[in-house]
Amino acid sequence: MPMYFRTCYLCHTACNTGLCIDCKADLPWLKEQCQRCALPLFVGGEVDGELCGQCQQKLPSFRGVLSLWSYTFPVNKIIFAIKYQQDFAATYLAADCLAAKLQSYLHLSQQPLDFLTPAPAHWRRRLQRGSHHAAWLCQMLAKRTHIAQANVLQKHRHTPTQQGLTHRQRERNLKGAFSVKAAAKGDVKGKHIGLVDDVMTTGATAQLLSQTLLQAGAASVQVVCVARTPA
Repeated sequence: MPMYFRTCYLCHTACNTGLCIDCKADLPWLKEQCQRCALPLFVGGEVDGELCGQCQQKLPSFRGVLSLWSYTFPVNKIIFAIKYQQDFAATYLAADCLAAKLQSYLHLSQQPLDFLTPAPAHWRRRLQRGSHHAAWLCQMLAKRTHIAQANVLQKHRHTPTQQGLTHRQRERNLKGAFSVKAAAKGDVKGKHIGLVDDVMTTGATAQLLSQTLLQAGAASVQVVCVARTPA
């Protein structure tokens, strides 16, 4: 981690790594999880560490989800800071931790990614929030992992907020909202793409974006996100 940090982001004790030993240990790191969608699973649950019930019924279009944390306290505070407060320190922290996990995953899995691309946001949403946090995170992640970055997706229809919606409601809300940029279609064909976002909730957005990339000729899509919501 860079020397950007002088204190722990969470407890503010002296620390140059972003997280002190105690806070790092206390974070809800994903352990038992669905091997396809990273849904947190409980020890003794239906199929610990394999596939959740939803993925057993129907596998999603993406090849997998790489995520750091379960979306619980204090991770929800970190995500809020990234998403709504343009907090550089929170984004640096998430990018540092996620880059380390992504590099380890790519080394062990031997499944390289040709480039990273952020989940797109409509211009109205970017204007409302003051930034495009997924693109910001993607840029930092690409720099740390030395993986190329390309903004190949666009959201051409503004949609209501997704908060509080079920998986099916989210799918209906987002239907027809995404596409691959016309100038980028040649860049997508045959490529293994990392789709970067902050949080994966029901998986509806990741599924639709993955389908969009695959229909444009992508070889595979790997979702890369900071946090995954529990069931």
